[in-house]
Amino acid sequence: MKKYLVSTLCSLITTAAIADEPYDERFSGTFNECYQQALDTASRLACYEEEYATQDKRLNVAYKKLIQGIPKADQALLKNAQRQWIKYRDADFKLYSEYSSGTGMGVFAVARKTAQVAQRAKELEILLDRSGIYECIYETK
Repeated sequence: MKKYLVSTLCSLITTAAIADEPYDERFSGTFNECYQQALDTASRLACYEEEYATQDKRLNVAYKKLIQGIPKADQALLKNAQRQWIKYRDADFKLYSEYSSGTGMGVFAVARKTAQVAQRAKELEILLDRSGIYECIYETK
């Protein structure tokens, strides 16, 4: 009974927190518009799934530009770092999506994965900028 009560309480708190989630500067303007108009959990989940695809594309563009513009020795370092990051991202998502219960936690898991991908894209873009090969690789609408 205690476990069920704690699980339900955590789910309610998380759902409330997601509903009031602040603007995330790493996300596109399209996401923020979508999320503001979302009236239910399914709509919020759809917003995050669309934004995940946008951020994943952003990450892949940054990675490809970076890998092409750095010396071979650094390419091996970047490839290894990216592989390790992907393993972490996937394991973290599995933890949040399988250990949690309730529809609000499903949104939280996807929101977390989306934020991680957006953050990694931003990190790679910073590396691009510092390497002197940065171009405008992502336009927000």
